[in-house]
Amino acid sequence: MTLADLFQKVGVRTPVFTRFSTVAGGSGSVDTPRDVHGFAVKFYTKQGNWDLVVTCSPEIMPLVS
Repeated sequence: MTLADLFQKVGVRTPVFTRFSTVAGGSGSVDTPRDVHGFAVKFYTKQGNWDLVVTCSPEIMPLVS
């Protein structure tokens, strides 16, 4: 449940931009090593821009192989 205005009305469209990242890797790096990775979503709302950032570290949440 949320009180955030952008989730209160059915059918209202909110532009977003999503980016996936290997965090530690440079441009063109492979994403197979068990390192920190994540994603970010930017919501462009009438109240301003909101950012949601998620990271995952294998030391905290091990990946199942």
